[in-house]
Amino acid sequence: MKMKDMRSKNFIVMIMTAVLILCSAFSTLTIQAEAAAANATVEAREKTYAQFIDELSDAMSRIGDHEVGKIEVHAKPYVSIGGRAVELLRQKEYTVLCIHYDKDGQSRDLLLTSADAALADENGYIGFEYAFNAHIRAVAKSAEAAGVTLPEGVEPVTWEVSSSNLLIHSAEAGSTYARYVAGQYDDIETIKNSRINAQIDSISAYYKGVYGNTADIDTPERKALRDAIKAKFLSAGSARTRSFDYSSGRRSYAYDGPLDKGYELELVLGLPASGKSSRVTDPDSEAMHAFILDCDEVKELIPEFQASSGAAADAVHFESFNIMDEAMKEFTEGSMKGTNVILPIVAGDFDDLMNNYIKPFEAAGYNVRAKFVEADVEASASRNIMRELSTGRIINSAVVLSFGSGPKEVFEKLAPMVNSKGVTYGYGYESMTEALDDAA
Repeated sequence: MKMKDMRSKNFIVMIMTAVLILCSAFSTLTIQAEAAAANATVEAREKTYAQFIDELSDAMSRIGDHEVGKIEVHAKPYVSIGGRAVELLRQKEYTVLCIHYDKDGQSRDLLLTSADAALADENGYIGFEYAFNAHIRAVAKSAEAAGVTLPEGVEPVTWEVSSSNLLIHSAEAGSTYARYVAGQYDDIETIKNSRINAQIDSISAYYKGVYGNTADIDTPERKALRDAIKAKFLSAGSARTRSFDYSSGRRSYAYDGPLDKGYELELVLGLPASGKSSRVTDPDSEAMHAFILDCDEVKELIPEFQASSGAAADAVHFESFNIMDEAMKEFTEGSMKGTNVILPIVAGDFDDLMNNYIKPFEAAGYNVRAKFVEADVEASASRNIMRELSTGRIINSAVVLSFGSGPKEVFEKLAPMVNSKGVTYGYGYESMTEALDDAA
């Protein structure tokens, strides 16, 4: 059920306050890493409160008032912010403070934005626990108004989802996750009838009810936010190896590498959780000095996605695609035209792939090639649940299960065809076993 009136500025401010529960999708990123990396990290330990606030304020002052920004704040032992930091927070329309603090020995995560400046007390301090509880109450109120509930044993996400703190807190969820990590996957019928799968879908439906379809929000403020998200998304560079684990052979990447203008587009096709990023997208981006045009990265910049630890992916789906479509135009007709691009995509429909991606890039002069990451359908679906449990990033199971062999069929049709430069589109095929070993 969608939210009704999303026209007034006051209502938008209320919703923005309501959604910012915890430091979800952004909270796992650091100043040295990922495309949606923090602008700064502020550590409070071994500092006086005044030093802590000064450092935080200085970091905030380096972010433009209308720029999308994020600051990681490890606030222990302090439980509030005040003074200049609160005044700057009020000014920074799209800046998120990702607060990590302790309450009764428990680690907590909280997002603060400009809307939360209204939570300051008479002395100008924002108490973390007060703000945390205010966000929980606001989301609960929105859920009640939307008429959405969760089944017994399933909770709204008020923690940072991780492999040690799963999306669903139950023994069944824990054992399912452990089995999938060990490579013991279920068949499609078992997955369809799985209680864990149904519970994950119920969380997705809950946040779709709370937030509605965020693409429908039609206000000047939201349009400005989308422009800021697009600018933040496009500010990333190519993948760059940040570290290498010799024991596992895995690389960790930062996304601040150089971008070359070679008019090359590489499509990376494959099922969800098949290993498109780890096996192909990241290493090829580094080799080609190519921008990664990934809608998932856009989602991570949308407030509702952040606040729900990714559980609101369905609610922000269309908005993220709209933003990515606008970003894509920068490569086909704008200031980034000619920049090498890698586009990871499931690609379940040949005509959609050809008309919406291949033809626009070829018309702009790009040499379009395609690779495919093969993965067993059952393994991909199981690993998608595993990823949802450990990251909170939900893809509705009906969508995941609808792809079947579609992406492989699309690639097999596309691969022998000749592109606008006179060469075949297909030139890479990753094996299922290797891809699943590294699928994220």
